[in-house]
Amino acid sequence: MQAVAHFREKLEAERERLRRQFTWVSEEATGLERSVQDAMPDSGDEEIADSATNTYTQELDAALARRALDRLSAVEAALQRIQVGQYGACVHCGKQIAEGRLETLPWAPYCMTCAQELEVLD
Repeated sequence: MQAVAHFREKLEAERERLRRQFTWVSEEATGLERSVQDAMPDSGDEEIADSATNTYTQELDAALARRALDRLSAVEAALQRIQVGQYGACVHCGKQIAEGRLETLPWAPYCMTCAQELEVLD
């Protein structure tokens, strides 16, 4: 397996990317919420359509923020496994996770067999 330092670098870069993404999505959602409150529709089809679009955008931003936080949590857990010397071992069965899997998903906690068995989408 490649040096753990390689995966630590990938995980730290992903952590920073996710933090920036979460910050951006949060700022976008806050700005949109303010603009929606400032422009509450009185009536009419155009205002209703704008309101529906704004609601959809808010829901999309919230979903993106949740996904970023979930991924950030997985990245932090992987960095913790590095710190305690357990990185690269499946947290379910203890077997080594394939290097190709870690290269693609360095935060993966499960080997492919366990991920499929547990029906987990890393």
